[in-house]
Amino acid sequence: MCQSLHVDLGLRGVTVQAVCPGYVKTPLTDTNDYAMPSLLELDDAVQRICDGFERKGFEIAFPRHMAYLVKTLNMLPRPLYFALMDLIGGASFALGMLGLYLTWGPLRAGARFAMTALGVCYAIPLVMAAIVAERLAHLTGAPTSWHIMGVLLAIVAAACIAHALARSPRFAAAPMVMQSGV
Repeated sequence: MCQSLHVDLGLRGVTVQAVCPGYVKTPLTDTNDYAMPSLLELDDAVQRICDGFERKGFEIAFPRHMAYLVKTLNMLPRPLYFALMDLIGGASFALGMLGLYLTWGPLRAGARFAMTALGVCYAIPLVMAAIVAERLAHLTGAPTSWHIMGVLLAIVAAACIAHALARSPRFAAAPMVMQSGV
């Protein structure tokens, strides 16, 4: 709609610009109970919008990497786009529920496979997110935060190793004996 207005009203000397912000920290977004990637402070978002108005371009979209992601997804045929969105949302929820079940069930009961399965549950989305971030960075030239996912993956791996070592009789902690000084 903005594109049509831009053309129609542009012939009459009226400038139409589309503002497509990512998440901006406001009282409204403070009520969100989900992750908001690249959340910007209000002052930063206002400055970006004002800078965009001064450049007089049609679209003011930020953060850039999110705008490129949305544009790339919008190029997909609609059935593929909707299937991909269903897969991403459904997979994230399903892996979260599986992780919750493994933590509160088999892991607490001491099942041998539970920590490995839990590690895999958390590793899959982290690896996939890192791959997507790198691909987007390659296509758009935008900076990525894949290293954060790498650190999180290392923490998951360290937790799996620590859990395995704690269960091993070789590394089991010996009881501590307190001695009084003479």
